[in-house]
Amino acid sequence: MRLLAILIALLIAAPAHADSRDEAKREFAAGQTADKAKDWTNAIDHYLRAYELMPHPFALYNIAVDYQELGKLREAAHYFEQYVAIPDSTDRDRVAKLIGELKARPARIGITTDPAGARVTIDGQVVGQTPFTAKLKGGTHTIVVDRDSRREERTITVEFAEPQDVKFAIGATGTLFVDGTPVGAKVTIDGTVAGEMPVQVPLEVGEHRVQIVMDGYSPIETTARVTAGMVTRIQPTLTAGLGGLGDGSPGTFKLNYLLGFGAGADVRGNGLVYDFEVGLSGKQYEIAMVIGKFAALTSVEFQVRWAMLPGRFSPILGGGYAHLGGGDSGAGYEAFAGLRYELMSTDKLGVTVLGMLTARYNAVSVVDPMTEAPPTGIFPLAFRLQVSYR
Repeated sequence: MRLLAILIALLIAAPAHADSRDEAKREFAAGQTADKAKDWTNAIDHYLRAYELMPHPFALYNIAVDYQELGKLREAAHYFEQYVAIPDSTDRDRVAKLIGELKARPARIGITTDPAGARVTIDGQVVGQTPFTAKLKGGTHTIVVDRDSRREERTITVEFAEPQDVKFAIGATGTLFVDGTPVGAKVTIDGTVAGEMPVQVPLEVGEHRVQIVMDGYSPIETTARVTAGMVTRIQPTLTAGLGGLGDGSPGTFKLNYLLGFGAGADVRGNGLVYDFEVGLSGKQYEIAMVIGKFAALTSVEFQVRWAMLPGRFSPILGGGYAHLGGGDSGAGYEAFAGLRYELMSTDKLGVTVLGMLTARYNAVSVVDPMTEAPPTGIFPLAFRLQVSYR
């Protein structure tokens, strides 16, 4: 029976791998067609799908170029960096230099004060009065505004040609101190980038909207009320990984709702298996509660699964805890391995087939749970159809 299981796995794997490669080629070609039509957004979607199916540095390079065409230079640099990180990528030195050039691109900076009419000094040179707009080269710049003996100073960083509006309150002011975790998260106040935590910003009296973001963490948005002549301190804590259930925002771990139906048999001839599962999936992980029948016994299982590869076809590994029959006599641990193949994937729905061979330890015989038989193992081979809602 073990030989049969291996044979089944090989038969599934070969055509699935070929299908993934063919579909990746079709997606890549569709991206090239969209590029010719200057439909950069659609081209990016096709290249991302091609890379998911069959990772290749050319897809990353084309994604970066299309983001550059869209004027989204930070995103372009992100994919160029991934491209350069692959050892067999060509033109790595040229692309690394291009990343630096994108980061140094100049950007429009608007400077306003309340009240208006303040003198503006940038990097030690007087340039005009507020409201003032200038185009500054990439890098760090120091902006000073002064009016009626009141003076405020702020350092900004210009990157990737991203425009900024810098607002100063030089009337009745207080100070907002944003001091949370993780250090280095970007802080935006009233739509203006204030810096990275920890950051202290002079603001006009009143309520202000504060946003904190960092790659790999769920963003936070809150409000803070600033009092005249006082320091208002907030200490936000960003959550890593599982931020934003199902929102799909950058840096978050998007969760999908999962339903499944399975059927199979024990390879040692102890009976049939059929079950129903509910759970959650995200990235390459799944957790599920499985309820069904094994032989004449009711089966309740908690399973955790890991897909080893991010593409459409992947081996899977996992483990869990199972209970068979009544009382505590049928409890035990289980481990399993198998193959996963994604039949369909859209923005809202996914359909997947799993084939798994499980090794389960139970405290009683699987044939008659009322006997006091010595510990025994069972080995169900089952196939499961899963539907995920995103």
